[in-house]
Amino acid sequence: MQRQSIALTLMAAALVWAAVPTSLSAQEYSSASAMHQLRAELVVVTELGRLMGFIVRMQTEVQPLALSREQAGQLWQITEEIRRTERMTPDRATAFLEKIEDQVLSAAQLMYTDQQFLTRDEKREPSDSPTPRGRTAGPGAEGETGGSSGIIATYAAGGPYNPLLDESRQIGQDFLELRELLRQRR
Repeated sequence: MQRQSIALTLMAAALVWAAVPTSLSAQEYSSASAMHQLRAELVVVTELGRLMGFIVRMQTEVQPLALSREQAGQLWQITEEIRRTERMTPDRATAFLEKIEDQVLSAAQLMYTDQQFLTRDEKREPSDSPTPRGRTAGPGAEGETGGSSGIIATYAAGGPYNPLLDESRQIGQDFLELRELLRQRR
C-alpha cells in the first residue's frame, strides 16, 4: 500500500514537473503569437510609408505622372496630418491610404504605385523568412514594420508609434523627401 502511495506521489510530482515547462512555453508562445499578430496589424503603417516612397520615385523619375499643383496641395495636407500623428494606428494608416488612393492619385498614378508594390513583393520572394502576411521577408523587413520588439511593445502599451517620422528608417527618409518635394511643388 505504501509503495503504491509513493509511486502515485512520484508520478504526480513528475506530471507537475513536466507541466511547468509546458505552461511556460505556452505563455511564451502566447506572447510571441500576440507580438506576431500586432506586427501583422501594423504592416499597413509600413505600406503607407512605402506608398510615400513610391510617390517620391514617381515624382522624380516618371515626369508624365508627376503630381499636379492641386494633388501636391492635397497630399501636403495629408502629410501634415501624418506629421502631427504621434500614434499611427492601423485604422488611421488605412484611412490615409484610402484618402490618397481615392481622392488624390489619378488612375495612371495608382497603376504606377501598384506596380511598385508588386515589384517589391516579387523581389522579396526568394527569402525564406515569413512576414505577417505570409509573404517572404527581404533585407531589413523586420525593421520596416516597427522592427524592434521595444517599439512594438511601446505601441502595445499605448505609447507613441509613427515610423514615418523616424528619419533613421527608409520610410521616414522617404516621408521627409516627399514633404520637401511637396513644399516645392505647392
